Amino acid sequence: MQHKIMIEQGSGEKLVYAILKLNDKAVTVGKSASGSWAHFEDSTDEGKIKFTSDAKEYLYWEWKSESPATMLIGSKMGRASHKAGEDEYFQVLITLTNMTRNSEGRFGGAASKAGAGAGKGTLTYNVNPYFVKGAIDWTVVAYPG
Repeated sequence: MQHKIMIEQGSGEKLVYAILKLNDKAVTVGKSASGSWAHFEDSTDEGKIKFTSDAKEYLYWEWKSESPATMLIGSKMGRASHKAGEDEYFQVLITLTNMTRNSEGRFGGAASKAGAGAGKGTLTYNVNPYFVKGAIDWTVVAYPG
């Protein structure tokens, strides 16, 4: 299943937003999901906002239903270490909290006029000149049909 999540920060003339496309790859119904993501063309600056310059094969997200249900979005790649248990490194760029997922696999949150749900989150790093590290808002873009 494909999802679109809008990330926003600021207000009025200083509002910036970017939409991320997420694709499911692994799902344990009601407990967890993970997959790949991509920058989407629709943003404050016509698709020029990039949260990372990592290659697309490393763009990864995961969601867990534990309270509070949380989605982590970032880059996951092999680690150069040869120590046991250190096979992969997940650099979290965006954390979205209180994100729900229904039995149909659709994400949501608190009721939102703009989409299927909304909530709060945190940006781990600055995305110059658009976003600053810290609090963000998220909205699940309405699913078709």
